[in-house]
Amino acid sequence: MKMTVQLPPLGFADNRHITLKVRPKGKQQWWKKDTTLVVPGFTAHFRWDNWSQNEDHEYRVEYKNYGKTYEYEGLVPKDPVQKQELVIAAFTGKQIMGRPADDGWGAKGAGGGNGRWTRENVWLPQNNIVQNIPKHGTDLLVFTGDQIYEGGSPTNNSHWHSGRNPDWDYLYKWYLFCWDFNRLTKDLPAIVLTDDHDVFQGDLWGNGGSRTLTGVDKHGGYLHEPEFVKMAERTQTWHNPDAYDSKPVKQGIGVYYNAFLYGGISFCVLEDRKFKSLPTMIREVKKYRSRIIDPDFKAHEADVPGAKLLGDRQIKFLDTWVHDWQSAKMKVALMQTTFASLQTNPERQPWMDTDSNGWPQTPRNKALDVLRKGHVFMIGGDTHLSAIIHHGIDEWKDAGVSFVVPAVSNKYRRWWDPLAPGKDRGKNEPGYTGNHLDGFENKVTVYAVGNPSLSSQEVLENNKKHGSDYDPHLLLDRGLSKDGYGIVRLDKSRQTITMECWYHDANISDADGQFPGWPRTISVADNYGKKPVGYLPTLNISPLQDPVIQVINDKDKSIVYTIRAKNGKHTPKVFKKGTYSILVYEPGTDMSKTLKHLKVHKTKNEKTITVNLQPEKP
Repeated sequence: MKMTVQLPPLGFADNRHITLKVRPKGKQQWWKKDTTLVVPGFTAHFRWDNWSQNEDHEYRVEYKNYGKTYEYEGLVPKDPVQKQELVIAAFTGKQIMGRPADDGWGAKGAGGGNGRWTRENVWLPQNNIVQNIPKHGTDLLVFTGDQIYEGGSPTNNSHWHSGRNPDWDYLYKWYLFCWDFNRLTKDLPAIVLTDDHDVFQGDLWGNGGSRTLTGVDKHGGYLHEPEFVKMAERTQTWHNPDAYDSKPVKQGIGVYYNAFLYGGISFCVLEDRKFKSLPTMIREVKKYRSRIIDPDFKAHEADVPGAKLLGDRQIKFLDTWVHDWQSAKMKVALMQTTFASLQTNPERQPWMDTDSNGWPQTPRNKALDVLRKGHVFMIGGDTHLSAIIHHGIDEWKDAGVSFVVPAVSNKYRRWWDPLAPGKDRGKNEPGYTGNHLDGFENKVTVYAVGNPSLSSQEVLENNKKHGSDYDPHLLLDRGLSKDGYGIVRLDKSRQTITMECWYHDANISDADGQFPGWPRTISVADNYGKKPVGYLPTLNISPLQDPVIQVINDKDKSIVYTIRAKNGKHTPKVFKKGTYSILVYEPGTDMSKTLKHLKVHKTKNEKTITVNLQPEKP
């Protein structure tokens, strides 16, 4: 069990020792650990090995100073492994105000007529969201990034921009986040990812931890001193599960990508930004911020040889993780954004945004190919535009599904509303759904999108009237902008994934509390949607009903995919002709059986094999 305790600033003369007491719920005797405050950041970090995960624990944090004792109490819940349904609440993009507290960026914009100190403009605290989360039966919190914003939220960035180590301004804004969400994090486990704004950048292409040489974030690299970056990551992510490979990147900046098991679900946490190549690898071209707007530039030109997205280290990690199914019923990837540039400009044409994970295309496809081998469902944020996307590599829907959750509160909006309606969409579904090509010509099948109530063209025209900087993204009215949060329900026995998208001010008992297009349910099998060339024999398995199935290509010994069987039955699909072997097993036990050199059949259920899962003989 890992815990970060965030304290306010303390002077050098103050006591720096913090005590954590824990006990099984309802018991009398406390166990305790002591630690010392870490500065900069004013955090206390506790690690408790050999933690008993099968019962709830009460905890109490004690801090003594100048003869007075301060206490903070909460609950560490037991691992909900016995629950049939694990519930995740996911968040992104939390700004404090629409119009900033001073006369900074974003002071004008569509829907921005409210006074500076009205409730419509000051979005802290998020009382309705915080009160709703326990009502959903939430087991795990996921903050995908942009917990804070460096500029105009609530104060302008002018007082820190000249410095490269803005510790105090960061802490001020981080404390506001803690003040808002500690009502949840004190009693529920939370996974936290840092994104670009959390390290005080508008955009971030980390390039393996390199420093920007120009002082301009759009050129890539880290703007601020490595000690500042490490402090921001330490305050937000130290309590996350241990890093898979803790070797630092350039400038000594740490990493936190990892895998963990909770509630019978195998999770991985990815770092989308830290290893991503510099956008300057693309030839000089006309841009609007991070978007390529040159009409003569072709999408394939952006697919620069050698460009990286997740980086070699994370891909190697994923190659191992997708096939590790010990005690796991399904797999979920937690990430900062999604593998698509899902946005359109005011003319309703797809935009090429290099800040998205739609670029670079080749490593995007590589990451999706690895993830689909474990039938991995993905949760991300960042774009402030909620969406359900079925990703494609060679064909539409041949990879996994992403749920991009909406911004908690944000004035910078995006749209997906292309002029050309999507193909192969459901009956009466809007044109922005269905099969599309994003700005980089990646194949995306869109099931739902939370577009703002005003179009980007309407916002642009409104902002021109009000004398703003004509930014088509500025929308200050939360009633128009579709702020909210995501809920994911993972049904382990049915192997289904249900996505819900709730308005920030929703009454969850109200049928209209969710965005249009939600809820939506998919199966685990949908996360490898590639059309097969044929099928291997159907497996009827006993006595176990849900052992792990691994399909192996006999020719090159590569693993095609790994998945859990459902209800003691599975019909493996394959994507090339040849012969295959199937390993049926329960990880961590000697229950295993290998079926070798199986031929491919054109249709399902042409042949059935009964598998009596017993310890495999040497």
